[in-house]
Amino acid sequence: FYRDVNDPSPNRQAAAVALLSVLNPEIARPLSRALSSNPGLPIETRRAAELAANLLSRFGPALNYRLLVFYSSTNADSRTRAQIIRERLLRERFPNAVDLIATDSTRFARLGAPAANEVRFERNFEDAAAEQLVRLLDEYLAFRNEHFRPIPVDLGRSDGVISIFLRR
Repeated sequence: FYRDVNDPSPNRQAAAVALLSVLNPEIARPLSRALSSNPGLPIETRRAAELAANLLSRFGPALNYRLLVFYSSTNADSRTRAQIIRERLLRERFPNAVDLIATDSTRFARLGAPAANEVRFERNFEDAAAEQLVRLLDEYLAFRNEHFRPIPVDLGRSDGVISIFLRR
């Protein structure tokens, strides 16, 4: 890693920061800031490092996950809230997929219908990402006085997906 960060190749430096952002976002953030302000690096590398620092700052560990947004297929307001979430995430350059999933009452019943807006995540694996996501979602829908609560599940592994359930 140290060799790649100090390599004159901008691609190797960017790859090293990208790897570190997955392994430890708290360390990657200051390293990205340092690279973005290094006058000895090509401007492309500095811009890429600055973008990485901004993404890490905004999304934290949540940037490593695909998001599934479950909303009621029979409720236009639920669909609108799901679209607002996806549009805000994409506008802020969230790097992974944000899939909107229209869900009927039968499927909601199988998945566990949410009594409130929920972020469901794997306990002990995705806690920090879920906390950051709850903060972002509360911010995105604050004008509607919407709030989210984290709901841990216990699968014993992370599949790289965090689910957002919108109440009906």
